Amino acid sequence: MHKIGYLGPRGTFSEEAALRHLGERKGETAGCSSIEEIFSGVAEGRFDEGIVPVENSIEGSVGAVLDLLAGPFDLAVRGEVLLPVCQSLMVRPGTRLDQVEKVFSHSQALAQCSRFLRRELPGALPVECSSTAAAAAKVAGSSRPWAALGPARAAAVYGLQVVVPAANDYPDNATRFWVLGREQVPCAAAHGYKTSIIFGLQDRPGALYAVLREFALRGINLTRIESRPAKKNLGNYVFFIDFLGSQGQPGVQEVLGGVASLTVGLKILGSYPAWNCAGTDAFASGGREASLTLAGLRRELDAVDARIAELLAQRTRLIDRVASLKQNEGNIRDPLREEQILSRVRQLSLTAGGDTELAEEVWRVILRHSVRRQASRLASGAAGNRQQALPQAP
Repeated sequence: MHKIGYLGPRGTFSEEAALRHLGERKGETAGCSSIEEIFSGVAEGRFDEGIVPVENSIEGSVGAVLDLLAGPFDLAVRGEVLLPVCQSLMVRPGTRLDQVEKVFSHSQALAQCSRFLRRELPGALPVECSSTAAAAAKVAGSSRPWAALGPARAAAVYGLQVVVPAANDYPDNATRFWVLGREQVPCAAAHGYKTSIIFGLQDRPGALYAVLREFALRGINLTRIESRPAKKNLGNYVFFIDFLGSQGQPGVQEVLGGVASLTVGLKILGSYPAWNCAGTDAFASGGREASLTLAGLRRELDAVDARIAELLAQRTRLIDRVASLKQNEGNIRDPLREEQILSRVRQLSLTAGGDTELAEEVWRVILRHSVRRQASRLASGAAGNRQQALPQAP
């Protein structure tokens, strides 16, 4: 049975990425305590594949993964998974937000929510854990008023209650994972692939420019370029490049030949199916796109629904802040502003290839809800002010 190692324990974003990559294939996942354990597990044959985070849209690349690929492990990149990251704040049932003393999570999750923590929990102490799931388990096992940041799935696994569905400072947060194996994916001259390489450079002027020129001359698009210390002399670096194309394409073969002549220690990590907009890779499900099955489509719909729910919760919180800035119930409605919103939504839907009538209908419901919510909050605020203004009994 196909076995995939991931950075555990259960309930992490890494586990979710592993399950997405597994798709419809029969297999199992195994949690590891460190990234190096995943690498060694694949190299020694305990796992068929391993899945590791390689970069985050907010915090950048995961240096430990790049260093291990450039160093002692001779593994190939066989695929990628792009996972939206929503950090939820969770507590033991009955714990109020104003009671929270400490917030536990992985260092990257704490960094991704730093502004939220300073604004909403200024008195709570951030505490780093080995993973978001380990943080959830720690909070679940304590009687203290603590909180954890992590995927909402971790709350279900460890019996916690989500009090803030989306605590991210940036709503478009996403992490890219690499699928590692002992052998590269066989690839033909097909579109929809990426290729990843590592190389060093001779210490001479224009060395990096000469390499990049090979790609530019052949019209090959780079999707990432990064340098890491070579762990040798100060100022000695290795470079990582991802680009669109497969080793089976003649143009890619030409550029790799040119790069090999200009670099030191060129290592081709592999060509692999690029993660597409629907959230699938062509290698999942034994070469088929996972989303072409009913179960795969339902998983994609569930992921979209979860994102919609998170964004609606975020919009509602913004509406509450808008209401706090309005002085009376008479200025809640702004017909011109509402028409501008609807016009923009129709245009966005048209550009995205969606149903403009459906988009407008949904947004009219959202706008009506926003007006009712603002009216309710303003009314309760006015009632509170009147109560405070009543003369006190002597």
